[in-house]
Formats: sequence, C-alpha cells, structure tokens
Amino acid sequence: MQFFRDTVTGALYAFEDDVQVEDGKFFDAEGNELGPYPALTPTNDTTPPPYVPTATELLAMRNALLSSAALQIAPLQDAVDLGVATASEKASLLVWKQYRVDVGRTDLDARPVVWPARPADNQ
Repeated sequence: MQFFRDTVTGALYAFEDDVQVEDGKFFDAEGNELGPYPALTPTNDTTPPPYVPTATELLAMRNALLSSAALQIAPLQDAVDLGVATASEKASLLVWKQYRVDVGRTDLDARPVVWPARPADNQ
C-alpha cells in the first residue's frame, strides 16, 4: 500500500502498490490514469486529517449551546423576576447570561472554532 497526502486539504489517499506515479499523475496497473490528484505527495504518516465540522454542524452546535444556557438561565431569571433570588442565584444569572452572549458572538468562520468555557451547572 502506498500513501499520499493532499497538500491542500490534508486528506489521506491510499493506493495499491501496483499504482504508478509519473510526473505527478497516477496510473493503475493497466496504464489508465487515475485522478486528477494534483496536490498529492508521498507520505508515511497515515494519521487521518482532523475532522472539520461543516457550517451547518457548527450552527447546530451553537444553537444547542444556546438552548442549554437558556435552560440554566430560565429558573434563575424567574427567581430574580419574583424578587426571591439569593445573592448566589443573581451572580449565577449574570455568569450564564455572559456565557450565552459569548456563545452567540463566537466566530463560526474561525478555524478552529473556539467555544467559550461553559459555567458549572451549579454556578
């Protein structure tokens, strides 16, 4: 087995030993050209490239984090609105609201996306 890495995407390709490479082009045992694979270089590193989530997956992840934060915020906000919140609950409400704002402002175009640290559930 021969391994080649795409220098643009980091993708790893494996070819049988009978595949020939000439002038950057790949040919099977019968001489048929495979590809095109313009950016492949031989490698011994068979580590798969890191997973890169799609824009849709990142949006779903952000929405899940926002929903999770809302579940923490709602009872704390209720306690504040009813005037029965403890000092600890008021502090937790601010921490969770700041987290929710930070999640909402997370740059989904950055690579890698850096999510803010989630507060402790009892925060």
